[in-house]
Amino acid sequence: MINILLISLLAYIGCVIGAYLAKATKEEIVLGKKYFKIARKTIPLLLAIVLISTIFTNIIWIAPLLIGLIISKYVKHPYLFFGFALTVTALHSKTLLLITATIIFVYGLVYGSMEKEVLKNIPYFVVPLLLLTTPQFITPNIEIWLGLIAGTLLLQK
Repeated sequence: MINILLISLLAYIGCVIGAYLAKATKEEIVLGKKYFKIARKTIPLLLAIVLISTIFTNIIWIAPLLIGLIISKYVKHPYLFFGFALTVTALHSKTLLLITATIIFVYGLVYGSMEKEVLKNIPYFVVPLLLLTTPQFITPNIEIWLGLIAGTLLLQK
């Protein structure tokens, strides 16, 4: 449990490091703004593809994926879904947890370099981690959760 929380903390710290790097390298941020916007859209897509690839053999994930797409049209807080992704992958596979945390860390670098208020995302990121206290709710429905999270990440900006 402590390892999962530390990995989650390290994944979020990418956001803070990105903000620091943006302050230290203002001229480069201005030049690379177009690329940061592209990266900010493609990194959640990459995470969604990784999550789908782990459950691709089971067809039960398709309906939750569609529900996740609908949710993502209205809820535009990627760190909320990143928190859910870390929680579910922590209960599914340690390897998938590390891949997810790495992708979130890289997204945090990009996000932190573009946004001014990076600490406002802490509640969105921490609240889903509270689900770690109820693994009996998530583990039997892992394909449903992964499909739902993948769907929400597909349309994030």
